Amino acid sequence: MSVKVSVIIPVYNSEKTLVSCIGNLVHQTLTDIELLFVNDCSIDNSLSILKNCSSQFPDIVHVLSTQENLGAGGARNLALEIAKSEYIGFVDSDDLADTTMFEKLYQMAVSGNYDIVDCGFYYQSKDISILYTADEDTHFLTDIKRNHLICGGGYLWSKLIRRELIEKYHLRFREHVILEDMDFLMYLFAVSSNIGNLHEVLYIYIKILLLLLLKKKIWKSIVIILCRL
Repeated sequence: MSVKVSVIIPVYNSEKTLVSCIGNLVHQTLTDIELLFVNDCSIDNSLSILKNCSSQFPDIVHVLSTQENLGAGGARNLALEIAKSEYIGFVDSDDLADTTMFEKLYQMAVSGNYDIVDCGFYYQSKDISILYTADEDTHFLTDIKRNHLICGGGYLWSKLIRRELIEKYHLRFREHVILEDMDFLMYLFAVSSNIGNLHEVLYIYIKILLLLLLKKKIWKSIVIILCRL
């Protein structure tokens, strides 16, 4: 099967949100898709949920496992090594992707021959919708546009990225850290030729990560940084 989009989903102790996340992914309107779930040494029922999902949807669901806990970055790296699609998407296991998300992003990416396509997302805890990539920073990327994109930030999971670009520069994530997607995005903006944006909200950012950090009482400074994103 020709794969248009590979969606990479790192999973760590996500049993409370994983079923909902999976439900929207296995029912994507884009049919030529593969879902690469990476179990990062979960100690809850996440792996059992993933195996059950794989048995129901063996053609599109693939479950990988890390040998040690690597963090979201390391888990994504494992999936990048086997992804075989034209474009790569990322989803967090506590969030929801609209069932039309990857079809719409793929269609736009192909029609505009874009290296990256970005869409809007709903920030649940703040009850706002955001599209980080402004219209004036789209299409062919100049140095000024790159500066705007790098300074403006954004999130990995609202984007679709040409896999050839990732492999050309062998872009990978840092392991065992949080906020690992920030420098990955900066490198992407630096080497991409163009970017498109889609004026639709196609992703729901639930932000369970912050709640977990608070429960574990991880350094106050880290929590402050996350709250400012």
